[in-house]
Amino acid sequence: MPNRQQTAIGTAVGALAGFMLGRATSNLQTKRILGSNYKWMSSQERRVARSLISHGHDHVFKAWPKAGVNDDAKRRLLTAAATYLSGAGGSLEAERLSVLSPPVPDKQSKLLQTHDDSREDSYYWLRDDERKSPAVLSYLKAENEYTAAAMADTKQLQDELYKEMRARIQEADTSVAARYHGYHYYTRTEEGQQYAVHCRRAVPQGSGPPGESDEPSPDQPEEVLLDENRRKTEGKHSFYMV
Repeated sequence: MPNRQQTAIGTAVGALAGFMLGRATSNLQTKRILGSNYKWMSSQERRVARSLISHGHDHVFKAWPKAGVNDDAKRRLLTAAATYLSGAGGSLEAERLSVLSPPVPDKQSKLLQTHDDSREDSYYWLRDDERKSPAVLSYLKAENEYTAAAMADTKQLQDELYKEMRARIQEADTSVAARYHGYHYYTRTEEGQQYAVHCRRAVPQGSGPPGESDEPSPDQPEEVLLDENRRKTEGKHSFYMV
C-alpha cells in the first residue's frame, strides 16, 4: 500500500505532466546532480527532481548527503517540491534545509589554567594561529561548504549585491596627506588592485607652515615607500597585510 508521501507525489506529478513537457532535463544531468541518491528514488520522485532542475531549482540538491543519510528528509522535500510545482503553494526552504547536515566539531578536552583558575575548553583545538592545522582547515572547509549550500537559494541576489557595492566604491583613491619632516605622506589605491600603495612627496622649499589646505605638490616626484600589491605578487602570497 503506498504511503502518504508517495500518494502526494503521484498526485502532484500527474498535474505536472503537461507543465514539464518542453522543459525536460536529461537523465544524465539529473544523475550527475543527484549522485548516489538517484538509485533509491522512484520514477515519480525522479520526475519531480528533473522538473526542479529544469526550472532552475538545482540548488535544492546542492550538498545533498550520500544515499542512506537523511533519506526521509529528502523524500519530504520531494513531496513538498511536487506540491510546489503543481501550483498548490507551499515552501521548499524548510524542507531543503532539513536535508543538509551541518558539520559538528569534535570535542577534545583541554585544561587551561590561568591565575589559579582552571577551566576546560573542548574546542581549544580549533585555535590555529598559523593557519596550518589540517584538522582545522578541513573543518573550516566543511563549514564554508555548508554555508554555501544553505545560502544557495540567494546566490543570484548575493552576486547582484556584490556588483552593486563594487559599483559604489571608488577604487582609485588617495588618502589625506600627513606632513612630517619635510614630506607629505599619503596612501593611494589603484583600480583593480586589492592593496594600498604607500607614498610620499617632498614639501617644496619655501612652503609655509602646515595648514588645512596643505597638500602634496604634483611638481614633486612621488616616492613609493611600499607597494603592497607588488609585495604580495613577488612573495607569491595568498594574502598580504602590513
